[in-house]
Amino acid sequence: MPTLNPYPWSSLPRVTSHDREAVRQARSYLGRYTNFSSLVHAASELLHCPVEVQLRGIAAAALKPPVQGIRFALRHEEDAPPLDLEFETTFAATLVAKALGRAVPLLDPTVMPSATLIGATGAFLALAARRSGQPWRLSLPLPTDAAPVAIASLLVRLGAESFLARALVPLPKELVAPPLFDAHALSSLGEVPLTLPLVISAAEATREDLEAIDPGAAWCLSESCRMRDQGQGWQGHALLLGPTSERGLPVSMHSQADRPEPFLVLEAGSVSSPWAPTDLDEDEPARWIVRCEAGHVTLPASVWAAQKPGDRIALTHWAPQHVVVRVSSAPLATGQLTWLTTEAAVRITSRFPLDLPPLASENTSNHDDG
Repeated sequence: MPTLNPYPWSSLPRVTSHDREAVRQARSYLGRYTNFSSLVHAASELLHCPVEVQLRGIAAAALKPPVQGIRFALRHEEDAPPLDLEFETTFAATLVAKALGRAVPLLDPTVMPSATLIGATGAFLALAARRSGQPWRLSLPLPTDAAPVAIASLLVRLGAESFLARALVPLPKELVAPPLFDAHALSSLGEVPLTLPLVISAAEATREDLEAIDPGAAWCLSESCRMRDQGQGWQGHALLLGPTSERGLPVSMHSQADRPEPFLVLEAGSVSSPWAPTDLDEDEPARWIVRCEAGHVTLPASVWAAQKPGDRIALTHWAPQHVVVRVSSAPLATGQLTWLTTEAAVRITSRFPLDLPPLASENTSNHDDG
């Protein structure tokens, strides 16, 4: 007899409450600002053929997607957000040809549309907007970096022919967070374990500052992390990022009364954190990047790919008594995380020999002295 197994529900993509709210808001915005009935009626009269628009789906995206064909912007009212309409190149060519009573030309969809076709399509939209009896008007497209946006996938029928189109409306920025990972690339790695150190501080330091990091000294953490000892554990902000990475995942640390180690909550977006030394003007000393690592998180690649803002992450290793101080990705010292009356610091317990290569500005200075 065949074996019956339960459906693998865990294999389905997770939909968080944040995702549901984003789609709900997208549907609300699109319903409010994408009533195309007057435009569709005007287009039908101009083309002398029935025009229908059907909604295929709604999504919310953190970043405005690249153009796929020809994109125009319409605005319905002065206080309404700009609405981007995007058509296939073949749709635009068919639209213009029908309006002029000509045969539809054969076009290569992989080739950029000509300025003539873009201009003719825009002229048709402007004419349809004037004849619609509604305050539609052409406007400037959304900036390429506008984020986030609600996207409506549309099916447009011109007589017996069907074409794909999209409508894009900007959403409040706090609604949709930019993607944290390349989920597809990470998922393809399956169960391969990936480790990200927990960086509780990243700050600049001069060569003199680094030479002063010796056993017994205290390295104060950067203000941006806002680390605090709450009596029952540490709280604050940190980053998950590799030793040579320049963009990290922001997390908030929260203490818990029943366990010695804090837990992390993934925040939205990513944070730039350079690790390489920086050269400044000749009148200023060169500065190096000092990072303090107090543990790490190890998860399978597929689990990393599924992480969303607001998800709780358990620390694989929490090491407040063995914080690693790195300079430009190389370990410089170890120490203990401690609280110094008003601020957090790492009390240095051991120092490693580390020869810092001279920066370009230092090479220039030495050459001039010689």
